[in-house]
Amino acid sequence: KSNFSVWQRLETAEISKIARYYVLDIRRTDFREKLVQAIVLFQEGLETLHIDIALLKFWTGIELLCAKDTREPTEKVVERASSIFINPKHAAMRLNFIQEFRNKIVHQGDVGGHSVLCAQWGSIYLSFVIGFFLFNKYKLRKHSEILDYLSAPLDEKKLVETIALYRKRLKMLRKK
Repeated sequence: KSNFSVWQRLETAEISKIARYYVLDIRRTDFREKLVQAIVLFQEGLETLHIDIALLKFWTGIELLCAKDTREPTEKVVERASSIFINPKHAAMRLNFIQEFRNKIVHQGDVGGHSVLCAQWGSIYLSFVIGFFLFNKYKLRKHSEILDYLSAPLDEKKLVETIALYRKRLKMLRKK
């Protein structure tokens, strides 16, 4: 938190050239506040002495970035977050496990057991999600665009079919 707040106070000219590029790039997005909150949650999760609180912070950061502002099913958040990994099915399995354990903590007060493991995985997954949002090579600047990208099918055949369907829809709209 303290390092991040120092960066907020620095003028763009006072930071390194490469950092300046990313700071300016983040300022062009409409999700910079979500990104700042997720980074703060990540750092607070790393700093806390309570594993269960760390897990809650890591999961909240993932939800913050991968969910729409309206209430959405957790499955959608997991689907989006896992889609950036080489093995999305394995990532989804772990994210579901983390989320279920998080629910036990929040709703049943169940602590212990897999807290350390879930917190470790949560920190890893949140760091990769933050990295994707910060450094996305597709220059997606709107939160809704990133969510649409993360929600796109991962199966090549299904994606081709979806694109073909959207092209037909676009063709129909242009004829109007």
